[in-house]
This record gives sequence, structure tokens and C-alpha cells, in this order.
Amino acid sequence: MIGIATAQFAGHGMPQVVRVVDTLRQRNRLAFDFMVWNLTQQMMDAVEARLLLVHCLDNPPSGFGNVGANAARLMQSAGYKIVGVSRSVEALYNSAGIDIAALWLHYERNQTFEGYAGAEPTDPAEVPFLDCEIFIPAAVENQITSRNAANLKARILCEGANGPTTAEADSILADKKIFVIPDILANSGGVTVSYFEWVQDRQGYFWLESEVNHQLGSLMRAAFDAVLSYAETHSVSNRIAAYMLAIDRVAYTLRQRGIYA
Repeated sequence: MIGIATAQFAGHGMPQVVRVVDTLRQRNRLAFDFMVWNLTQQMMDAVEARLLLVHCLDNPPSGFGNVGANAARLMQSAGYKIVGVSRSVEALYNSAGIDIAALWLHYERNQTFEGYAGAEPTDPAEVPFLDCEIFIPAAVENQITSRNAANLKARILCEGANGPTTAEADSILADKKIFVIPDILANSGGVTVSYFEWVQDRQGYFWLESEVNHQLGSLMRAAFDAVLSYAETHSVSNRIAAYMLAIDRVAYTLRQRGIYA
């Protein structure tokens, strides 16, 4: 199913928005979960440590959300132990690991974590500060602030949500030597797959999911390495390095193409 939303004309028809249902499905799945998994794999090499425990925090009002739930499923399939998950109104914890597939089925049937036997209920507000190696805030902004950042026990923070960490909290995380994968990098798989959609539209030829995976993985691995290199070269945080790299690339492209390109 293809829908053409708008068109521009430059001597010929140019569809601006052509979306394929299967491609959108891929984007919903790959936009965050594949990239969070891929980046944590890269991150293990960067910090030279094996990481087994993961907190996936996901608290949209409507439920067990797309970002955190899918990240948890993929990471568990890769061998990570998911010890905690949360929504805005409920949370679960099991130091031995939560079976995400079983929890997903339970939630799909009941639209609640209540009654799930594979983990103990806990306070959603406390989940970010439980023992773990990786913490993934996957839904709301301003979740990690100057008031609570010092209590974070994770060694790695991977921002699945947009803006989950305040500027004041960033300096605290730096002092604690917590490795941060900023949102501009960690969850950029979504807009990247949107770009792939545009490329396919222009070609009139649509890729297999395996090709989307391959192209996305290559780009994100390169982006991760480039951000780390900038951070080390300029002695700045990963977040500042990502901003610097993005601005440098835009400025360079504008200079090369010219204002009328």
C-alpha cells in the first residue's frame, strides 16, 4: 500500500512523501530498539566491559511503549539480562532477569503488569536507581535531574527518549564517570530510516528488511565511532561531541554546495 501525500513539480512530478506500510513497520521496530541494541554492543567495546544487566524504563501514559519494550526484547535476545521495566504507574524488578517475551504477552492480554508472576512489583520512581550496568530512559524528558542524578547506579546511560537528562544533571553524570550515549545519537535510528524511505521513494525501488538493517547498522556504527573520536579529540562529553560533529557537517556541506545548491 503506497500513499502519495504531496508533490512538487520541476518539469516532472516529484512525490514528496511516499510511504510503504512494510517500511513504516520496519521503522517502528528499528527506529529505537535495533539502534539501542547496536549502540550498546559498540559501547561494550568502548568501555572494555561485559554488560549483562539492563534497566529498560518506559513510561508513556498509554502503556508498555514501543521504544523500551522493543529495546528490551532485542537486547534480551542478544544475551542481556533485563532486571527492571517500568511504566508511569507500575514497575517490575527481578535481579535474576525478566522474561520480556512472557511479560509482553501478559501485557498484551491484560494491559497491565499486575498479575505477572515472573517479577516483583516495585515503585516506578525507584527503578532508575536500582543496581544495573545500563539504564535506558525510553519515554519522557527531564527524568534525570540535578536532584537525582547522583543516585544513578548504572555505568552507562543510553537515552532512548528525547531529552531525558537535564543540562545540570550532565555535569553530575560526568563526575560519576557514567558513559552517556546522548539522545541525538542513541535514538537517531528513526529519522535515519525515514531518510531510507525517502531514498527508496526517489528510486521507486523498495529494500528488503535485511538491507535496511545492514544500511542502518553501518551508518550508526560509523556515527558512534565519529562521536567518540570527537569527544576524545576535543576533551568534551559525548553529547557536546555529537552537537559539534553535526554542526561541523552542516557547515561543511553548506560551504561546499553554496547557498543556491
